Amino acid sequence: INAMMMREFANNGFGLARPQDNTPQKTTAFSSEISIEMDRSLDDLAQLLQYTETYDRFMRHIAQNLGNDHPSKADSSKKEAFPGVPGVFEGTILPDRTSVEEAAGEVSALYAEMEGALFKISVHKALLIDKVLPQSNTSSCVEDTFFIAHRCAKRAFATGHYLAASAVLNHISNVLSNEFMDVLSGKLKANLMSFPGPGTAGAGLDIALQKIGQLKDIDFKDLSTLKDQFQDNLQEFGQGFASDFSALGLGSKEGKGGSSSAVGGLANGVNEIESLVYLNDLESAIKCVGELGDELANEIPETFQEGHGISLTTASLGNFKACSEVFEERLSAGLEEVAARLMPAVRKAVSELLGEKSQVSYRLNETQYEQMEGCLTWAQALAMRMNALFAAYEPPRGLSLESFGRLLGLGCECVANRIEDAIKGEKFTQLGGLQLEKDVRTLSSFAVGKAGPGLRLPFTRLQQVALLLSLDSVEDAREFWKESGSNSRMLKLKDAQSFLAL
Repeated sequence: INAMMMREFANNGFGLARPQDNTPQKTTAFSSEISIEMDRSLDDLAQLLQYTETYDRFMRHIAQNLGNDHPSKADSSKKEAFPGVPGVFEGTILPDRTSVEEAAGEVSALYAEMEGALFKISVHKALLIDKVLPQSNTSSCVEDTFFIAHRCAKRAFATGHYLAASAVLNHISNVLSNEFMDVLSGKLKANLMSFPGPGTAGAGLDIALQKIGQLKDIDFKDLSTLKDQFQDNLQEFGQGFASDFSALGLGSKEGKGGSSSAVGGLANGVNEIESLVYLNDLESAIKCVGELGDELANEIPETFQEGHGISLTTASLGNFKACSEVFEERLSAGLEEVAARLMPAVRKAVSELLGEKSQVSYRLNETQYEQMEGCLTWAQALAMRMNALFAAYEPPRGLSLESFGRLLGLGCECVANRIEDAIKGEKFTQLGGLQLEKDVRTLSSFAVGKAGPGLRLPFTRLQQVALLLSLDSVEDAREFWKESGSNSRMLKLKDAQSFLAL
């Protein structure tokens, strides 16, 4: 009877009248009422399952003790010890699956279905009311989503019923990997469109026009047409146009920051936090999934019985790892997309400072080498440009420290590759090799100072090249090659030989 009632409540919204209008405010209020009623009912169902599971375990423990302590037909030694007690236990005392367990299994299936529905409703609500928190580089949806995920999972574990717990874990991982991930990816994709290509004139105008076109329901076929129609229809938009700009946060930015920099950054008026927040949300989601998974994994041995119960819940918990991998894959793709918009400016900076027209030479004598000490080197100038280029993405106002490190690492990899290509056309003296080592160390120190020691890795190969070029002779280079070992080298023999020819 209880199961039938709960199913009827689940299908009919617990008897609550659905709102006539489907505005976000009304929908959110209605889902809140349903969530509250479902949460109360799930508390009752979880308690019922907990009592049933405890009673079943207790009865099985009693039956096991009875079987061990009383004589049976096949146990002659116990019959001699208890001659007046008949052998009453001819088979198993309790069947493998009792009627109580069957009833609990039916209730647990409904419970898990409702727990999954509650989690889905709660996630949809969290995404609907999502907002960027003040003084934060994340939005509210991740914290809200994992708060309810933690509550649902802990309640399922409290039942002690492994079928219910494993089913709820599967529901949670499915919702996170699908509904939650899809919406978060959509928001990330939409916000990545607000990243202009570095050095692109009018990038902020392009973004503004695209959004105004959506707001005014104008079908622009391409950006050039968009700009032409913008000029033709400027008077028609009238005063509403300026208000549209303000509403979209795309007005001119005055004060310290001024307009967007020619070396990169974000378009005029686009809030850096709002543009980067969903990358931070993905990283936060990865951490939350890991923490929740670790917490539940520690509780499995204490909550469930050995055997099938532990193995099934552990397998279901393994889906959290797959969920984390989905978040990680999308975060990496997002960072690579941001990096792709910055790389043209990075490549341009290296070409200007170290290209054929830069007049940089590594054929240095002692006098020239000493003069370099007091000069602004190309490496120092490049570090300054990189600092300006990535300034908008630095924590705490931009990306988190870890994501910023990964983004800057992609930039450093590009820099290292371009430098390596550039120096292949140079001629070196031994002092030139020492100067190259200084220049590489300048860039490596800049990156490490910004995002930690892991940023040395992109420059490791260049440092080995500089070391080879700074040795006294080819014989010394051969000795170094033999002693360094293949595990610590990032240069292949063929590459080392070509650099030594310089």
